[in-house]
Order: sequence, then structure tokens, then C-alpha cells
Amino acid sequence: IGQSLIPGSGEGIFAKRDFFPGQLVSYLSGLKINEDGIFPPGLSRPQQEVAGSYYFGFGVAFPGFPREVCIDVPPRYRHVKDYRTTLGHKVNHNLLGTNSEFGFVRHPSHGPVVSLVATHHIGKGKDVFVNYNYDLEFAAQWYKDHHNQVNGLCLNVLESLT
Repeated sequence: IGQSLIPGSGEGIFAKRDFFPGQLVSYLSGLKINEDGIFPPGLSRPQQEVAGSYYFGFGVAFPGFPREVCIDVPPRYRHVKDYRTTLGHKVNHNLLGTNSEFGFVRHPSHGPVVSLVATHHIGKGKDVFVNYNYDLEFAAQWYKDHHNQVNGLCLNVLESLT
């Protein structure tokens, strides 16, 4: 864990060794909780963004779990000094520089958990990135801004090629 190279993103995961496509990079676990427990009624939009910033819709993608089950790392456990059993919650988002993707595995102690799997070679000491794949309708403003910036960049590149 160290300061990410993406300005304003805080801590990130850095490879302690080389990883190659298909290799497990990290686990992501936390509280397995019903989505209603993360987003109680009456939260403002900024409160929803804070509450949901370390939330993963686990039940949607892992067979055998109800759809509403998710993994959450509550605010009091988001710093690595308070929770370091798994470190996947520290991975940063990057649309253009992803080198990992989310997967699912059975951890020996925690049971079914989310995993980060390398999609490209990740050199020792390099920042690990993943695409969060947020639904734009519900995403935080920073994510929407990043998404729009990348889409604008891609359109500019396409226009310059034609």
C-alpha cells in the first residue's frame, strides 16, 4: 500500500512482485451485508457516496448468494491500519490504464470473496488499477467526471484519425 500515482486518489495497491495475466493479485473482503444496511433511508446524496464508496455488489455476481448481498468496508475500517486482512479495497480506478479485473474466489478463511486478477503484466512496484464499472446513474461525481473526460479524449482521438 502506498500513495497512488493518480492525483487525489489517496492510497493504492502496488505490486510486491511481478504478476502475469490470470494471476491472483489480491483479495477483497469485508462485511457481507444486505444492501439496505449500507444505504438506510434518509441519506443525502453526499452521504450515499461516502457510504457506498467501498461497496461491492457481491450477490449480483457470485452464484448462490442472494442478489441483495454485498461486501462493504465501512468507513471505520477503510484505512489499512484498521483493516488489512484483505487489501483489494485499496485498489484504484482507472479506465485507460487497468491492469486487473474483479473476479470471485473462495478464500480459505472468509469463504466467497471478491478477487483482483491481473489482466496484463504488472511489474514489481507498479500501481494496480481496475475499472470500477459503476452504473453512471448512481456513480459519484468524480467517477462521472473521469468517465466523461476519457470519453472526450477518445472522441478527440477518433476525430483526429478521420
